Amino acid sequence: MNPKQQISLEKKLGYTFRNKALLKQALTHTSRANELSTNNHAASYERLEFLGDALLGISIGSYLYEKMPTSPEGVLSKTRANIVCERALHRCAVETLGLPEYVLLGKGEEQCGGRNKPSLLADVVEAVLGAIYLDSCFDVARAVAVRLLTPIITDVLSGNFVDDYKSALQNYIQGKALGEIKYSIISETGPDHDKRFEAQVCAAGQSATGKGHTKKEAEQEAAKGLLALVKP
Repeated sequence: MNPKQQISLEKKLGYTFRNKALLKQALTHTSRANELSTNNHAASYERLEFLGDALLGISIGSYLYEKMPTSPEGVLSKTRANIVCERALHRCAVETLGLPEYVLLGKGEEQCGGRNKPSLLADVVEAVLGAIYLDSCFDVARAVAVRLLTPIITDVLSGNFVDDYKSALQNYIQGKALGEIKYSIISETGPDHDKRFEAQVCAAGQSATGKGHTKKEAEQEAAKGLLALVKP
């Protein structure tokens, strides 16, 4: 990552690192650390991811505790889970931070399409937050986490964000006795290391399509589209 990219990412984060090495580590995948013949546990984002995961849990948990003073523990837990799930963090990584541009990968992982893997990008979000915590303090890291996830928090609290659209669609269709749900992959394009799938789902006399880098992701997008069509 060059200095220009570093400044660009720090601007998106709303945070400037004192220790620039922490930011680089947060963006470095194990495959890249292995290529550099270094201690991959110390040079990759894995340990920072562990820290960031814990930070996210308490940051979003404490925010919801204050924001939802009358909600029981079960509701708070479910709400937090939707906000810090892989799908939500992937959205933050792509839409808010543009992380695919900054992630440092080894050649093998690059060829396997790692730059666009939802799980990898979600892990990097956690690692970056862990790095901010080490570079500053809990209060600063918490503020950054809440700010970055505010669009998702808003959608979750308003009921406009669902972690698992396939399950949500199934529950709705079955609850209304609207028949069967059928999924199919209707196209597969791109080289082996960067596949793009298009899925179609049909139910209740309606159909929708969705695209993704995996079949699962494409089916989730299709389910999201159909849910919007059949649910008032």
